[in-house]
Amino acid sequence: MQNDRNLVLYSSTGAALWNSNTYQQAAPGIPSNGSYSVSAWVKLTGGTGADQSAVCQQGNSVPSVNLQYRDATHSWAVMTTSQDSGNAGWIYTGSAGWSGYTGAWTHITATHSADNQILTFSLNGYPVSSTPMTSPWVANRETTIGGCYANNDHSKIINQLNGEVSDVRSYPFQLTSQQVAGLYNVPRQQISSNISGSNKCVDNSQANTSDGNRIQIFGCNGSTTAGTQLQLYVRNKSAAQSWTIK
Repeated sequence: MQNDRNLVLYSSTGAALWNSNTYQQAAPGIPSNGSYSVSAWVKLTGGTGADQSAVCQQGNSVPSVNLQYRDATHSWAVMTTSQDSGNAGWIYTGSAGWSGYTGAWTHITATHSADNQILTFSLNGYPVSSTPMTSPWVANRETTIGGCYANNDHSKIINQLNGEVSDVRSYPFQLTSQQVAGLYNVPRQQISSNISGSNKCVDNSQANTSDGNRIQIFGCNGSTTAGTQLQLYVRNKSAAQSWTIK
């Protein structure tokens, strides 16, 4: 669909290829009745008081795939249902609460395996949650970016995103965890505010604290000299763990 984050596909402020209105691709872009993967870079401007959809695969009544920001928990998630019906129960899996940051690009990915019938959500290159999805179904309507159509009403846009969406990708197979990490693919960052002591750095995902987020602690100068001690501190500034490079 688009592979350049500098060329924004959707923007609620107008600086994009498709401004303010939800962009749609007429043919279904996500084969949701089998194995699939869909990812996007999203930057939130702020809350709207409702959920905000980055990418939707539309069915006749409801979306079969909805990559979204959940307002109630301030988190990212993928939502689906067991059938194309407004009466079907919603199935969610996503990141921990308060992981939806504003003003920064965030990479979100959903993958589904038809073999093990598991729906997995990844945040900034790492899988953070999964749930059984045993009744996938084909949604043969539009793929929309920046919002969804209302249930049973394809003339009305709901859950419109307040922000920007770029680099939306869809695959007719389940990406491996290594492939998902490759889509994120950013260099390590120094986040000194989260580390107590001097010359300590952390490599993580934009200060993400959600469950399953991987971090590495290392000497900021890149030294791997034997005997160097690194410490991880908890919020009350007490040392939680210490490591010594050997």
